[in-house]
Amino acid sequence: QGAFTLTTKAVMQSPLRRRILTQEALAAAVEKAPDGGARRFRTVLHRTAGARLGLELDLSDGVSAFIVQVGPGVVADSIGASALPDCTIEPGDVIVAVNNSSGNVSSIVRHLQSDQDLCLEVQRPQYVKVSVPEGDGPLGVDVLYAPRGVTLLVDCIQPGRVDEFNKSNKEKGIDSEVREGDRIVSVNGMVVGTEGPIELLEALHQPGKKDLLILRLP
Repeated sequence: QGAFTLTTKAVMQSPLRRRILTQEALAAAVEKAPDGGARRFRTVLHRTAGARLGLELDLSDGVSAFIVQVGPGVVADSIGASALPDCTIEPGDVIVAVNNSSGNVSSIVRHLQSDQDLCLEVQRPQYVKVSVPEGDGPLGVDVLYAPRGVTLLVDCIQPGRVDEFNKSNKEKGIDSEVREGDRIVSVNGMVVGTEGPIELLEALHQPGKKDLLILRLP
């Protein structure tokens, strides 16, 4: 608990003090990253005993820590002091290793909570746009989400519209698909609001075409 900020209510009350994925932030990020935006970098942090990192994390994939928001704390202070803006931590980035520990989110969280000297390996995902056409039957996508998260994690693709879409594009040589491990951050222009990820889930299951903005690890 000491390493993270987990109060959604505080986000709504103090929007200028926190950096979170919003429709405007997503649009700006996509515009700045026409090549998809993916890159990996390392950042080193030091905190005094008891200091908060100020991160809210989505741990739903079990292997990495997706940054939902950056609040007041050590990370935000490092952003203001950094001379390398391309290597600053942003909402939507993914912590894939901490102090050479990777592949297990419990280990990553343990280091984030207890270590004073931190070497973070951070992956900035690609922004990918995918349009799944209208059709009959279910989408066939199983998703996971954190209660205070801002994405839907594609956990499993079952038989359905998305699977048919993927197979059809592969046969045609079209490089457009939904993959397991993708994080859906927008459905038909909608991002998570005050009701949390359930809003995205409801939009995903509405009939009709689905224009998806996806965050994807390369």
